[in-house]
Amino acid sequence: MSVYNGEDFLAEAIESVLNQSYKDFEFIIVDDGSTDSTPRILAKYQTLDQRIIIDSHANMGLANSLNRAIDTAKGEWIARIDADDIMMPNRLEEQLRFIEANPEVDVVATWVYYIDEHSKVFRLLDFPKDLVTWEDNQRYFKENKGVGVIHPSVMYRKASFLKVGGYRNVNPGQDTDLWFRMQERGLMFAVIHKPLTKYRASQNSIVISQKLAQRYHYQWTLHNMLRRRQGLPEIGKKEFMRHILSSPFGKNFAIHQEVLFRHFSKKAILALSRKNNLLLILYACVLFIISPIKTLNKILLQMNRKNRSKETLFISEDF
Repeated sequence: MSVYNGEDFLAEAIESVLNQSYKDFEFIIVDDGSTDSTPRILAKYQTLDQRIIIDSHANMGLANSLNRAIDTAKGEWIARIDADDIMMPNRLEEQLRFIEANPEVDVVATWVYYIDEHSKVFRLLDFPKDLVTWEDNQRYFKENKGVGVIHPSVMYRKASFLKVGGYRNVNPGQDTDLWFRMQERGLMFAVIHKPLTKYRASQNSIVISQKLAQRYHYQWTLHNMLRRRQGLPEIGKKEFMRHILSSPFGKNFAIHQEVLFRHFSKKAILALSRKNNLLLILYACVLFIISPIKTLNKILLQMNRKNRSKETLFISEDF
């Protein structure tokens, strides 16, 4: 875990790790130059549990902090969690059991629950559903598809992580960049079809606006992945964005359409979680303008999931 000024949710995240049904682990927490009460919270928990190892240093960013933590780790497997997320009590046990049964796997992720600032579940992200076998991995690679696993849900083999050079300082999106490079080296991903992590999704409008830039950043990492596969050098983010924004809209229509559709889908999900029907209708109209077919498919999927949710405990709001 890496944390920077994470006082709001840090204690809840730490306790979710310490309360795992599987007990034999070291818990490395990197304090990336926090200036709030984070250091005091960490010191308190370190006195309570000897499995906690604290590494405090000046701010160096998420990618560098995680690389530093993983260099310190003695275990064969690395489990990720962010300082505002929550592990379900059996997550580590379930992932290790899966690894034992599938020793060829390099990265195992889980489905996640989205939670709000009050830790209330408002969505089940049951994706990917088709990433289990080696054949699935090969298909993703041949189709130039990102695996799309949620970063704080993963457990990966340390040797596999080091094999590709660890995280690169391409924030945001160091996780996506890592997954692409792992795919290119033939490493195997799998997803447990259970929500074993609670992933906090901010409903702050400023953060949501930042997500739009992050979605273009994803397109940049995808573009560089395709360039590497063609034997071409990578290009910088500024050069990519300059090309995208200076070209006629129609030339890069597919990229803009994908970015905007995902952005307003997120806004619709949050409006749905707040039961703000007026905003939900507004965003649904925007989505229909961006892509009528994809919007209709999303609505049909949502209706189907609402019917299924009556028979399960899952709250699935994948608008």
